[in-house]
This record gives sequence, C-alpha cells and structure tokens, in this order.
Amino acid sequence: MNFKLMKNTGIYTLLGFIPLVSSFVLLPIYTQYLTAADYGIVSLAGVMESYLLVLITFGMQSAFSVYYFDYLNLNNGIARLLSTVLLSILGIGLIFVMIFLFGGEYIFNSLWENNLPFKKYGWYIYSNAVVLSLNQIIFQYYRVSENLKQVMFVSLAPFFGSTIGGIIGIVILKNGALGGVTGKAIGTLLMSIPFYLLLFKKIGVGFDAKIAKNIFNYAYPFVLIFFISNLSETADRFLMNQYFDLKIVGIYAFSLVVVSPIRILIQSYWNSVTPSMYKAVSENSIGKINIVHNGLSGVLIVSLTSIWGVIMVVDPVIRIVANPTYYGAIYYIPVLALTVFGRSYDLIYTFNASFYKMTKFLPLINVASLVVGVSSALILVGHIGIGAIFVAVVLSKITQGVSAYLIDKLLGYNSFPLQYQMPLVLLTFVMVILNYIVIYDHFGSNIEIVHFTEGVLFFLAFFLYNRDLFKKIVNHLN
Repeated sequence: MNFKLMKNTGIYTLLGFIPLVSSFVLLPIYTQYLTAADYGIVSLAGVMESYLLVLITFGMQSAFSVYYFDYLNLNNGIARLLSTVLLSILGIGLIFVMIFLFGGEYIFNSLWENNLPFKKYGWYIYSNAVVLSLNQIIFQYYRVSENLKQVMFVSLAPFFGSTIGGIIGIVILKNGALGGVTGKAIGTLLMSIPFYLLLFKKIGVGFDAKIAKNIFNYAYPFVLIFFISNLSETADRFLMNQYFDLKIVGIYAFSLVVVSPIRILIQSYWNSVTPSMYKAVSENSIGKINIVHNGLSGVLIVSLTSIWGVIMVVDPVIRIVANPTYYGAIYYIPVLALTVFGRSYDLIYTFNASFYKMTKFLPLINVASLVVGVSSALILVGHIGIGAIFVAVVLSKITQGVSAYLIDKLLGYNSFPLQYQMPLVLLTFVMVILNYIVIYDHFGSNIEIVHFTEGVLFFLAFFLYNRDLFKKIVNHLN
C-alpha cells in the first residue's frame, strides 16, 4: 500500500506540472526563433487563456469530485454525471462564442490594447481554453475512479499535441507568435477530439437538469475564488502590458519561466509530504507535532536551496539557451526568485485552515496580495519605471505570506514558529537587494561571478546555521 501511495503521489505530482514542462520544452524554441516581442504576445495569450479556463470550467472540476461518490452506486449515475458536466461546459463555451462574435475585438482591445488582437488570436485562445476545460473534468473523472493509465493519457495527450503543434508553427512554418498560439491550439484539438468522441460513445450523450442544478449551485463560489487567485498571479502581466512594450513583456515572461523550477520543486515536495501530515493529524498519531513540523520546515529548506541554486546557474543557462535579446532576464531572475517566499509561507500557514475546512478565510489572502501589488505598482511606476513592477510583485508576495500567517494566528492554530530559518530568509533578501543597489553596476557582464560567489557564501551559511539538523540526519542514517 505504501509503495502504491508513493507511486501515485509521484505520478500525480509530475502530471500536475505538465503545463510548466511544456513551457520548458518549448523555451529553447521560443528564445531562438521568437523575438522578445513575439514571446510577449505568446505570454499574453497564455494569460487570457487562463481566465477563459476559469470562466468556462466554472468551478465544476471541484464539484465533480464531490458529486462523483453521490452518483457512484446509482444506475448509470456516473455516466449521467459526466455527460451532464461535459455538456454544461460546452454550453458555457457556446455562450462565449456569442459574446466573442459580437464583442471579441472590444474585450481583447480593452484588456490588451492592440498587442493581442482578437481577429488574429482570439478563436485559437478560446478553443484551447475549451479543450483544457473539458480535460480538467475528464482528469477528475479518471482520478477519482483510480484509473491511472487514463489519467496519464488525459494529461499527456494535450501536452504532446500543443508541444508538437507549437514547434511546427514556429520552426517549420516560421509564423512567429501566431505560429506558437495557433500551433498549440490546433495540436491540442487534434489530440483531444477523437478521444472525446470515443468517451461520449461509451457514456452516452445525455443532460440531467437536476444534476446540472446541483453542480452549478456547488460550483459557482469557486469561480470567484479561482478568478481572484488567477488575477493575483497575473496582475503583473496586465500592468506590464499597460506601461511597457512587448519586448519588455516578453523578457519578463521568459524570466518567470526560468524561475518556475523553484515553484515546481516546492510544490512537488508539498505534494509528497502532505499525505503523511494529514494522516498524522487526522489519526492523532503519536509524534504528529514532529511530523507536521518536519513537513512544514522542509518547505523553507527547499525554498532557500532552490532559490540560490537557480541564482547560481541562471547566467550560463540563459546565455546557452537564449539569444542575446533575452540576456536582460539575468537581472530579473534574483528579485523574482524572492517572490517564492510568499508562496512558501502561504503553504505553511494555510495548512491548518485547509485541514480543518476553514477555507472560507483563504480568499482574503489573495485579495490582500492583489490590492497591495496593484496599488504599489500604480504609485511607483511613474517614479521608477519597470522597477515598480518588481517592487510590486515582491510586496504582493510578502503580503501573501504575512496574510496567511495572520489568518493562521487569528484562527488559533499558529503551530509553526515564524523565526524558523528566518535569518537565512533575511540574508537572501539583503544579498539580492544589495546586488541591485551596489554591485551590478560595477560588474556589468560579469555578474555570473557575483551570483556564483554569493551562492557559495550562502550555502556555507546555510550548512553552518543548520549544522545540528545535518548532524541529526547523519546520525539517523548511521
């Protein structure tokens, strides 16, 4: 059973990061064949797609998982449930067809000005969002029915389709940003439509109004939650598009992808340890405090080591995989890496609220983060230019972590010490800030020496600060 749990956890963790893996696979293609401006357009298309995904899915992926077990033992219950939910998503998709037929240009121009014209990109972005919405439901269907092979297929088919389509559109057809957007959309459609036809042939095409009513009543609050969360994560791209040209947007988007391995490592670690943490708390196990504390402690350790690992290697990696247009990202990476701490403290201090089903307070975290980020950017952008975006993003993520801590404390949990690894967290902030204030101007193109030296010094401080922890690990292994 333990082996099965570990295997399933590992597979779901990997599948959960397929979208980011796709970005990494295509990254050398993007940065060699696309200008920074074209990359900016591809990034904006991805942001727009993420909002359509939230609105078209309408929270039904969460509802489906809950109602699955209610219909499991009913005659043809699961087939009716799945068919109703899929048809509901297609129905919402048709509503957006009508909206875009009459107002697509206005909506896209209002959001993105002339940088992402609907006539050129809109329908491809829309079609990809519909397919991914359907896939989210099908993924949940196979996940809760424990059909791991089909889970893998549903996750990997769009990945291969979009990756191959993107490569064809950009490299072979040489259509730039349009080739990237259209290639991904067409590739995803071609890989998914035959599967949908076979699935509907198996479950039948039927719509149950009672099921639909129950699903929508449960799902609609999640739309606001997911929308606010998505807005908090993508507000920086809206502001970048508003105040700066597409070249800068492209370099910024490229920097976010380079930083994303840190988030992947943290989330992978979190997915691996939370089952044992939940089990220890739910069963009131002996030593549950140590189990939870060790799990939460690991979040900060993984964060610190991965942040400095990326900073140390970012310079040579960018110079190898990207053309010189993107070299400016080398200066963006360290400050964007700091934002990871917000996510880390958010995971740590929302653990109890999530476990004890006090999640109604959690949207406040994203609201606070969004307000601080947007307002600080608007206040500072006229004074320090693009630096305002980076300050705003860092302040936004700090607010995320602080809000999570305050909510955890107000709810009466507060079981994890705030000071844990705090000297190393503060050291990271100080070193990165000093780079921008003092050091970068003096080293110019040789900043890889700075990053590598700082990384070595940090890891030395890390091992010295945690020497007792490492002694315990060595003794345990012996």
